[in-house]
Amino acid sequence: MTPEEEFNQEVWTILQKITREQLATENNKPVEFMFPHVQGVGIIPEGRQKKILYKLQELGVLRVRENPWEPPESSPYIFYLDIIQPYYGEIYEKFNKACEIGEHLNQYQQSLMKGTETPTFSQIGKGMDTIVTNIRNEILKWKDLKLDKERQTIQYGEKPIVEVSFGINHIKLLVLLLESNGNKVIEYREIAKILNPDSSLEKIKNNDVSRDVQSIKRDLVTYLKDVMKMDKETIDMLIVSKNKVGYKLGTG
Repeated sequence: MTPEEEFNQEVWTILQKITREQLATENNKPVEFMFPHVQGVGIIPEGRQKKILYKLQELGVLRVRENPWEPPESSPYIFYLDIIQPYYGEIYEKFNKACEIGEHLNQYQQSLMKGTETPTFSQIGKGMDTIVTNIRNEILKWKDLKLDKERQTIQYGEKPIVEVSFGINHIKLLVLLLESNGNKVIEYREIAKILNPDSSLEKIKNNDVSRDVQSIKRDLVTYLKDVMKMDKETIDMLIVSKNKVGYKLGTG
């Protein structure tokens, strides 16, 4: 078995341990799940379990929590996980489909035990990052700020998720910044199209619309401070002003 196949088998083993039955909650609330490290032949080493779990956390489907206590030597090591719904279910289904096993998880496990039919990353969509990109391309992130365009929600760190209207001008500006990934300056005239989507960029000059655009930026700063509870230093890092030109998403 190649290292790629071995890692993929371990990822899938972990995903199977968190079954759909354990995801059955009302109102799509997160589920807390204990992931035991059990001794035995073929069990994923604790260090690799951590690596995979933190990878899933990075992709936004699980939140790995710190142990509330140190388990005694006689007890299995336990990872405390918060499952982020519905993203976990979407990734679970993607793996199911890519492996072409449908609901037959037991048959799949038997094939793994025989050392055959272990799917490679290419079969699973050219890697976990590609899978998540395909199903979560509506999620925009900057550090601890996460904006979900599809569900129209925004969250900062561990603070509560807030519903938001994407028709509001300062939220449109935030979307523009996050979508740029910090790769370019968003010029005043481009931001001005938020106010008048039917206008042509060729007809817009930065100097003519700078005051209106700066007003949108001030509204965004107020929103991030009062609603999202972001501190001024973080906001200044997020929105970098380029004098007489526009704004840029900070990368520091």
